[in-house]
Order: sequence, then C-alpha cells, then structure tokens
Amino acid sequence: MLSKAKEAWIRSPYVYFLDTHRNEIIMEYIEGVNLKTVFSANMALKLGECIAKLHSKNIIHGDITTSNFLLEGDPQDSHTELAIIDFGLSFFSQRLEDMASDLRMLKEVLNSVHYEIFDQAFSNFSEAYSSFSPSERGRKVLRKVDEIQSRGRYSRIANSS
Repeated sequence: MLSKAKEAWIRSPYVYFLDTHRNEIIMEYIEGVNLKTVFSANMALKLGECIAKLHSKNIIHGDITTSNFLLEGDPQDSHTELAIIDFGLSFFSQRLEDMASDLRMLKEVLNSVHYEIFDQAFSNFSEAYSSFSPSERGRKVLRKVDEIQSRGRYSRIANSS
C-alpha cells in the first residue's frame, strides 16, 4: 500500500527492508509533527487533496484520522507536505461506499477532536476532495457520506452535526 500510495503522489514512508520470515519491516522515519496537534481549517484543504489522490488509486485507508498524518516542515509554510502513515487497515476498492466510509471516519474525528473548527474544516476538506477527485466521483462519495449518516445507527450523530 505504501508503494501504491506513492503512485498517487502521496507522501508515505519508504520501505527499506522486508523480512517475511521474521515479520519485520524496516521503513523510513519521517521527521514531522503529528497533524492532530497542529490541525487547522486550512490544513483540511491539504487533507482533502491527499485523500482524493489516495481514492483515485482505489486505496481505502481504513483509519483516516488526523493522528495518521505527519506534517513535514513548518506548519505555517504553505509548502509543507502531508505524509500519511499506518496503512494497517487499508485495502483496495472501487466502491463509493468504501470511500465514503473512509470519509465518515474522518468526519467523526473532526467533529469530536477538532470540534471547535469542525464546520469550516469539513467544508474545506469537502471542497478540496471534490476538486481533486476524478470527474464527479468526489461529489458522489460525499453524497454517500450523507447517506451513511442517515442510516439508523448514525441518525443521532447526523442530526447533531
């Protein structure tokens, strides 16, 4: 998955060594700050672009949280780069439902961890996600997020956000 993410021009750790007999992976250490600690509504634009590129290669991360991104460089610099980590739950899928579930997870995280900027952050994320998604797919995925929210087990959360 790390290699496939690179095909989408997503920054992720390089794998240096893999030993399948000992279940050992040696990979690049990315120097950076955890996005959770410096997240802002403007950072949501970069996040939307990153996830749209990931989904364009049909990669479902499975655990999109601001804790699974590192920001390389100065958070105030517009040229900083987001690196995505922890592909342990990732898989390939072309299904809009799977992509929407990825975004639903992020939406829950933003609403609980970054609640003070949730509205602007999710709006920025959605704008960037749609503009970097192929054709109309981004908008379709975002509509599917709304559909998932309206289902029974999410109806209480959907009405509160």
